[in-house]
Amino acid sequence: MEKYFTTSQKFLKAFFELKKSDDNNSFTINQIADRAKLSRRVFYHYYNSKETFLEESLEYILNEISIILAKDPSLNDNVVGEMLQFLYKNKEIAVDFVHFFPHVSLEVTKYITEVIENSSIPNLPKQLEQAYKIPYEYALTVYVSTIDSIIKYWIQHGCQESPETIQRYILSIVRI
Repeated sequence: MEKYFTTSQKFLKAFFELKKSDDNNSFTINQIADRAKLSRRVFYHYYNSKETFLEESLEYILNEISIILAKDPSLNDNVVGEMLQFLYKNKEIAVDFVHFFPHVSLEVTKYITEVIENSSIPNLPKQLEQAYKIPYEYALTVYVSTIDSIIKYWIQHGCQESPETIQRYILSIVRI
């Protein structure tokens, strides 16, 4: 799994470097592979096509985050901290994803919602309704959008603060 992620990182970094330097974004898989110092064959070993490359890469990153969060389905402070550390460690890729593909934001919001809904936070609906004093669906939206907004703002601004600071911000605002 680690080898796959390292290879994926190389391709993503190469892709974003080319995207920054090529105004018409008409680069080829060969150019991506050359920039990554890997072969075209390796690219196709990991990805189905150039068209699905970014989608598959995002899925893989979210899967890596899921592996971290699955360590404690109650989403305690330690796993949230580890997830933020992962994003910070890979901030170059995270920042470029958000910068070049703003639509990724919707996928991330959906992902955060699913993670929270499928977590083992005890009595989640009741806790959210009591904490926010509104029906569950609205409270969940407030809860998710708070977490989502803080993380996205952090990434959009280059992950300037430490993961610990962002975790503190999240914990000081969310109510459960």
